[in-house]
Amino acid sequence: MQKGYLFIANGRVVPREQELSLEPVRTGSFEAPCMYAANELGYKLYMGINRDYADQLKGVDYDITFYNQHIYRSIFGIRDIWIGYKNLCRFIESHPDVEVIHCNTPIGGVLGRVCGKKYHKKVIYMAHGFHFFQGAPLTNRTIFKFIEQQMAHKTDILITINQEDYEAAQKFKLAKGGKVYKVNGVGVDLHAFDSVGVDIKEKRKSVGLPDDAIVGIVVGDLNDNKNVETIVRALPLTSDNVHLLICGFGPLEQKLKQLAEDGKVSDRCHFLGFRTDVKELYKASDMFIFASQREGLPRSTMEAMLAGLPCVVSKIRGNVDLIDEGKGGLFFFPKDYNKLAEEINMLAGDERLREEYGRYNQERIKQYDIEVVKQQMLDIYKKLI
Repeated sequence: MQKGYLFIANGRVVPREQELSLEPVRTGSFEAPCMYAANELGYKLYMGINRDYADQLKGVDYDITFYNQHIYRSIFGIRDIWIGYKNLCRFIESHPDVEVIHCNTPIGGVLGRVCGKKYHKKVIYMAHGFHFFQGAPLTNRTIFKFIEQQMAHKTDILITINQEDYEAAQKFKLAKGGKVYKVNGVGVDLHAFDSVGVDIKEKRKSVGLPDDAIVGIVVGDLNDNKNVETIVRALPLTSDNVHLLICGFGPLEQKLKQLAEDGKVSDRCHFLGFRTDVKELYKASDMFIFASQREGLPRSTMEAMLAGLPCVVSKIRGNVDLIDEGKGGLFFFPKDYNKLAEEINMLAGDERLREEYGRYNQERIKQYDIEVVKQQMLDIYKKLI
């Protein structure tokens, strides 16, 4: 009998029509290297998804059998967590061929490992950023760390994506014979920008930028963690021709707009909301600015590097794995808007330096090619078997 492989991870709450959709499912970047490795080793592929009629869905890239996992992101959604647990138990009981469970993210990671232990399955857990990072609140460094330590006992392979998490995971006691590995995130497509053609002058004009603007692009949700507030606070301290393109939306949007108005930089702070042309906007920008307080291995930073942009980023895990200071970008501490302003001004006044950093980043990001990550994952899976 062909052995089965199950991939699960938290999912977002989506509109009801999407939960009911029967549209075929394309493998996303998040799970692509894992599904590739399992398929190469001949496993029958199973995957959890938050869809009501999951068992009727078809995969676009692989022959995948789906089930309605009902696993969401909130750690306070006790009822949802219980439903997710029961759904996973029922699925494993009805599919005894499942030999390996690959689980990700906090809720999916706990449910996958609890059920893996209960049904005697091999368990792979991929940490996309432990919640007890350096500088985290005391709650994170105690409660979340304790949970990860306990769950490690039920883990055969623990995969991390940055150096800080890798060193922390090595101190855990895993299941007998368990191993810790580090991979280069979920990978990026090195050719993602090859077909992106953009008339830079016209693109800038379309979003209200003057001809002489030095443009910093900001990509991400407008929430506390992404910390766009620090960037907006830095803007009044920069040269008058520095403009921000803020791509994203979230609960802090109105607060940030008011902050820009208070700082008399509303005309230089362009809130663009959700965009489908982010790659074009990267190409039309001069630098990437990112002030996040917590990340695993930020994809937006990776894409900025791929686009050939110099990066001014917060000095946190993930960013420090990607950016070589003084070669591809500059660091600042997440709340230090004065330092951020200094670094923006440095790059704004030196076109040669911006180009030099951008070229360096395009070479550096090659280490994170999705093909590299696929091979890393395949090598790890082989060791488990």
